[in-house]
Parts: sequence; structure tokens; C-alpha cells
Amino acid sequence: MITYCDELSVDQVEELDHCAGDVPVTLWTFQNTEAVKELKAEGRLEADAAFVFPDGERLPGKQRAFEWMRAQMRTRLNAPSAGLPVWGLVAYADVSHCKNKPKDVLLHLEVPRKRILPTFHRPWTEILDIMMQLDANEGRWPAEWPLVPPYIPEDEEDRDRSWFLAAPSDSPRPRRVQFDEGNCCASWNNIFDMSLARRPGFLWRPIRLQAVLPEIFWSDVRRAIPYP
Repeated sequence: MITYCDELSVDQVEELDHCAGDVPVTLWTFQNTEAVKELKAEGRLEADAAFVFPDGERLPGKQRAFEWMRAQMRTRLNAPSAGLPVWGLVAYADVSHCKNKPKDVLLHLEVPRKRILPTFHRPWTEILDIMMQLDANEGRWPAEWPLVPPYIPEDEEDRDRSWFLAAPSDSPRPRRVQFDEGNCCASWNNIFDMSLARRPGFLWRPIRLQAVLPEIFWSDVRRAIPYP
């Protein structure tokens, strides 16, 4: 079993990345009280849009980002019928960083590695910002990106190179730059590449990992903790 309590080391990231598919991995996830009741009664739980987007909630970029993650999960986990992703945290220390809602329940899970898709947390928040800008432009690729670059770099060197390559020739350090859509969309896959943590110019420290999965089974649950 793989269990992490604090921020992850590079060795721990590699352990998670290379372990066998049947090795149980501890995850922590907040779920609504009603969702937990359904999980216990039905034996399984998929993400429900009513909880993911409560009262028709339309945070800019959120739905687009979740749909992108669903597509990634379907491909990378070989789960072609997967619905919206269920989110979990890989280390217990990260629970305190979550903005849980009243009546949420913290579930302690043990899930086989082959059923989860780990990602770095920090670049995921950048993807949310990117999707927000796409929403603001009605889904079309903007000519300029004034708020956040749409490129997710592999490391510091890649970040610096991407800015200069994308810059207009008359401005070596522009505040607003243009990026190729295909290259940028491909770069989003870097959030899944655990090998990047070993690079000297690794960008996302302290290392926090999250994981998505298509569903939770009641047999995955080790504890259900009402969380204030």
C-alpha cells in the first residue's frame, strides 16, 4: 500500500508513478453527505453534475476544464464511458488546502493504482485559468493571452524558451505574447508527467498531487469523517 501524509518527495512521486497497477493507493476526497449516502446504498458513486456544478453554477472555465479532464481520464485509464472525474488528494496534508462546503464528508479511500490518474496540482490550477480565458473568448483560441500564458512548461528552461519563442520579434520580453494552439494544448499533458519532478528546474514545489478516477466503490472506503 502507498500512503503519504505530508508533501511528497521526488522519490515518492516516482514510487507512485512506477508501482504495479494492483497496489492500493491512499486517497482523500470530500463528498457531499447525500453523495456518501448514495455511495453506501448503491455500492458505487460517479461524479454528479448537480454536485459538481451546484444550482447551475457556471464558474468561468470550470466546465470546460472538467470536460478536458474527463477526456484525459477516458484515454489514459482506458475508461471510454467514464463520466465527470471524481477528485482525490494523494497526501493527507493537502486536505487543509481544500475549500470544503458545509456537510461535506472526508472519505479515506484505498484505490488500486490502475484506477487513478495522478496529476500535479499547481499546473491544474493554471489550466483552469486557461479555460477561463477560452470561455471569455467563446471557446475560440485568443490572439493574445493577457492574464496567463496558455503553455504549461516542462521546467524552468522550457518556460523561458516558450516565452521567447512566442514573443514578437521587436519585443524580447513582452507582457502579452501569442502562442501556437497545437503546441500549447499538447503542453497541458505535462501535468501528468511525474518524471518532471526529477528535473533540476522543476517548477511545482512543494509537490502536491491530486488524482482523478471515474468512480468510487464502497469497498474503497476505509473511513468516512464528517468535516467541519
